Amino acid sequence: MILGIGIDIIHLPRIKDLLTRKPTSLLQFSKRILSDRELKEFNERDELDNNVKFLAVRWTLKEAAYKALFPYHRMTWKDVSINKIEGN
Repeated sequence: MILGIGIDIIHLPRIKDLLTRKPTSLLQFSKRILSDRELKEFNERDELDNNVKFLAVRWTLKEAAYKALFPYHRMTWKDVSINKIEGN
């Protein structure tokens, strides 16, 4: 059963600007939206552009999931964990 359809679009330069505005912004945002497993993976990364993309992708997917499930299921950012599938 499909509850709803969630769509979200993100502009990476805007997200990068927001996440690098203050030295603590990137870490604060990551702790707010990432599950424990995602946060562990995020902390193992070190390149700024890849970290911004990592957070932007997860936030966009979680926002789309929220839109698809609301009001049937009220979720938090940490309720959803995005897993990367290797290969094609």
